[in-house]
Amino acid sequence: TVIVVGPFEVDVKSSLEGSHGDRRHVHSDPATRSVHHAIGRNHRPIPSDELLDELGRSGSTVSFLRMDYMMMRYATLYATAGFGEEIERVQWRIARERPNDFIHRFDEEQQFETPVTTFGWRQSNVRTDQSVINEYSALIDRYGGRPAFEKAAEHASK
Repeated sequence: TVIVVGPFEVDVKSSLEGSHGDRRHVHSDPATRSVHHAIGRNHRPIPSDELLDELGRSGSTVSFLRMDYMMMRYATLYATAGFGEEIERVQWRIARERPNDFIHRFDEEQQFETPVTTFGWRQSNVRTDQSVINEYSALIDRYGGRPAFEKAAEHASK
């Protein structure tokens, strides 16, 4: 299930999807597929120390892991508020649109392709107060996002 959240999309796995979610690795990159095959249905977050030992402890690695953790939290809260149930895993994509060069500024057609970066599945381990979920839910309603969640839930139940 893909939900567009501002400038990026969030792909969520919840109990809404049932067995359909088991095919989630088909569209992922080879490294993510190998991790899914290696751990099977026992998805779990990798402890921070384990990740840092494997990736190194440079400042940029720590910053990236912090950003990754915060994106997982945001995507989980947003999806929990939108679907109204606990979310098991999240995935997000970032699309970077480059504007046309000045000389092509009035062209209807986009001059450059939009590169998309898809991040692998992240186990959601967010436990949040219901008042925070309620605020996210109100935000979704205020900006007209509820139909996207309803459509996604309908698609997942097929």
